[in-house]
Amino acid sequence: MKKMLFAGAIQLALFLNAQNTSNSQNGSISYGLKGGLNISNATDKSFGYLNQKSRIGFNAGTFVNIPISKSFSIQPELLFSQYGYKTEYDFSLINTEDGYDPLLIGKKATYTTNLGYIVIPIMVQYSIIPNLYVEVGPEFGINIIAQEKRTIDIDKEFFKTFNFGISFGAGYYVTDNIGITARYVAGLTDIYNRPSGSDAIKNNVFQFGIVYRFKKQ
Repeated sequence: MKKMLFAGAIQLALFLNAQNTSNSQNGSISYGLKGGLNISNATDKSFGYLNQKSRIGFNAGTFVNIPISKSFSIQPELLFSQYGYKTEYDFSLINTEDGYDPLLIGKKATYTTNLGYIVIPIMVQYSIIPNLYVEVGPEFGINIIAQEKRTIDIDKEFFKTFNFGISFGAGYYVTDNIGITARYVAGLTDIYNRPSGSDAIKNNVFQFGIVYRFKKQ
């Protein structure tokens, strides 16, 4: 909770600073709301892995766009974002001595892992032409939801609280207020709490969305 409050304080500070510099010669500060679709996966290659499928989720939140030159701007965002993945395991290669549920022996099982994060992407945007931009930047995330669906939810303590990745994307403003965006988030940190030396499992997410930007001030 303290980390979430700290992250919110950073976002608020950036917003207030943006308001104080809105008359900058580099351009006008803008802010707005955004939301869209996530198609997420993960780098899970554990024992028994057969097939992995993407999970559909959503992202939604707010942003502040701060111009730093004619073509460049910085856009901090505060979002709720759903990550996760579906994995099929083959239990035909194990036996009861491995400590697995006897009902699974010799069968296949599909698990759906649902993860929810409060994320703060800090994107550097470059305008190729008016209204069309590309972007890149770090994304900091705090895990607040962890579920794995087969029969019961798993303990959130299995997952690390903090998540970090790099985001790449592009967007286009159809009008002065409404735009469309696409982004890929490549996870850099292991999402599970596990002994050192184990293979890391990292978030991988495609995002597609709609942006509403309020009138520039």
